[in-house]
Amino acid sequence: MKENKLIIASSNKGKINEFQKILPDFECIPQSIFNISDVEETGKDFEENAILKAKNAFIKTNISSVGDDSGLIVPAINNEPGLYSARYAGLNATDSDNRNKLISKLKDNKLESTYAYFFCCIVAVG
Repeated sequence: MKENKLIIASSNKGKINEFQKILPDFECIPQSIFNISDVEETGKDFEENAILKAKNAFIKTNISSVGDDSGLIVPAINNEPGLYSARYAGLNATDSDNRNKLISKLKDNKLESTYAYFFCCIVAVG
């Protein structure tokens, strides 16, 4: 067992595995081990949401915690989907639903090709 522990404030198994790969000196523990649910993302930007997640896990465990928030930004359509990338097509939307909505939005704006970028904010607390 590793001496350094880090709570990953996410229920996304892929994300937890990614953190374990980039932080091999830490035991990356999913917040679900402590029965912590995902916090409501009420922040006005990626940074605020990442802070909310990390603080929530740290307050409930008193173990250093990491939270992140990320999304796709397309400047040509007012930076959509942005903060709402995972729920762009609705609360229970699939990745496919979100992609289809984005493609429709691009077509509606007569954009066959445009610049986009992925943004990720990672916050550590504790």
